[in-house]
Amino acid sequence: ACNDAGWVHPRDGDNIDWTRVVPCKCGQQAQEVEARHQQYDRAGMREDDPVDLLDTFKVNDANRRVYAAALAMADGFAPFLFLTLSGGIGNGKTHLARGIAQRFLTRGKSVRYCYVPELMGRLRRGMASDAQIKPDDILAELARVDLVVLDDVGAQYDSDRGWAWAQMEAIIGSRYDAILR
Repeated sequence: ACNDAGWVHPRDGDNIDWTRVVPCKCGQQAQEVEARHQQYDRAGMREDDPVDLLDTFKVNDANRRVYAAALAMADGFAPFLFLTLSGGIGNGKTHLARGIAQRFLTRGKSVRYCYVPELMGRLRRGMASDAQIKPDDILAELARVDLVVLDDVGAQYDSDRGWAWAQMEAIIGSRYDAILR
């Protein structure tokens, strides 16, 4: 037993190898939990979502085709590179988008979930001369991951719509270029 140290000396039958240490079972579980926390944190997502958001989506006749497209993308069988979910408030766009991202994470894929008004704020702050993270750094990060979810597109447009659209085009263009490589 590790006595909550997280490490044990490996055993081979009755022989203990006192020259090495390996993670104990509770230590391995803790490492797996920490790895999952980091994966969700890098993705910009919460871990407190239900076990599988796509399984909890309420499918009806009006959204059946959209749900099928979301499942295809989430499970890696989509015949398309981009999926746009549009509709009124409360129709489940965010639920589906987060569900797709969640499935990508469970498949070991890299994800970046972005609430677009917040992303636009990060890009604006990155333009300051003393900013540690520049817009090009953010765009490069978004181009590297397997899936980018842009949630609430349109909510970011204030008085400077042209700038915001240019940023969206840069994000989508960098993703498209990365896919073609």
